[in-house]
Amino acid sequence: MDTPDYLTFGSPPPAAALLADLADSQQRTMALFAHWQAHGQPMPKLKIVNPPHWEFGHVGWFHEFWVHRQGDAAQPSRLRDADALFNSSVVPHATRWDLPLPPLAAVHDYVESVCADTVRLLQQGEPDPATAYFIQLALFHQDMHNEAFACSWQTAGWPWPASVRSYAIAAPAGAGDLAFDDADIEVGARRGAGFAFDNEKWAHRARVPAFAISAAPVTQRDYLEFVQRDPERRMPRYWRRSGEQWEQRVGDRWLPLAPDEPVCHVSANEAEAWCRWRGRRLPTEFEWQRYAQAVGPDAFAGVWEWTASIFSPFPEFSPDPYADYSRPWFDGSYRVLKGASRWTPPRLRRMSFRNFYQPARGDMFCGFRTCAVDSR
Repeated sequence: MDTPDYLTFGSPPPAAALLADLADSQQRTMALFAHWQAHGQPMPKLKIVNPPHWEFGHVGWFHEFWVHRQGDAAQPSRLRDADALFNSSVVPHATRWDLPLPPLAAVHDYVESVCADTVRLLQQGEPDPATAYFIQLALFHQDMHNEAFACSWQTAGWPWPASVRSYAIAAPAGAGDLAFDDADIEVGARRGAGFAFDNEKWAHRARVPAFAISAAPVTQRDYLEFVQRDPERRMPRYWRRSGEQWEQRVGDRWLPLAPDEPVCHVSANEAEAWCRWRGRRLPTEFEWQRYAQAVGPDAFAGVWEWTASIFSPFPEFSPDPYADYSRPWFDGSYRVLKGASRWTPPRLRRMSFRNFYQPARGDMFCGFRTCAVDSR
């Protein structure tokens, strides 16, 4: 019998490393949960956020379903009606505010008990390949929701939890443009190189024509010049002018712009408007990857970076057990983003990772860098 694709990613990290990563992710989740309970405000009903009560339950459900039930719906959940309430594949987004959810105390205990079972499982020794795969799937899924919680807090204008800090990020890799010759490069995830999501499968060669790309993302200073020429039409979300000073909202606080930091919360549409103004363009996904392969960790500059590439399957794509991770979104309306934000843990920062959102979205921690228009 052939080995399933999801078991060909290579040796997983040792149990001790998985325990440490799980502890980090779980601590952040529970700190956010406690902060939200203390804050006590409902999340506005927007298409770009989830109600926290539902989202915390979903994190626990996903972990239990894939790690402790290994995707078998015939095995019952420890929480009554969890499959009908917290499975994002079957629960429409618009209904999540009005579901008969269990009390918050029950959701809290559910999320805690599921994670505790995984901790005990890892403490018993090295897990088998399938279990290790699903533990990593649940861990990275929880990491993504922790970042989504940070985006939701920003959208709602809530105060940041003092106990939840962003991760360290590299400084921008210099200034000006970096020029690259025409080349064939490897893109995608290699078999045997470690966990990857199905939209990264599999490594293959791609031709990238010669191009020149900015060494750093567009900064707040760069973007402010654009805004000042037409503030009514170009003002980005979470910015305002206060007297002679320009400010941005971070959580519930208005702070002066940090001119040398990457502009953040800018949609792909807004990024392309800036590019037209400056006679530049967004890089393709593969141009960004060629640049990142050259500069290494310095490519991860603190914001997810929009590309000009439509999110589409690679030649050897096939869905993994969590089939709804990628396949439903290959409809031509999503763009690829590369890199990572300050809220993305280092364990998720890799050059082959492909984030994806619709180009009108700017609520995420996203910015952009640009290429010279005559560079291909």
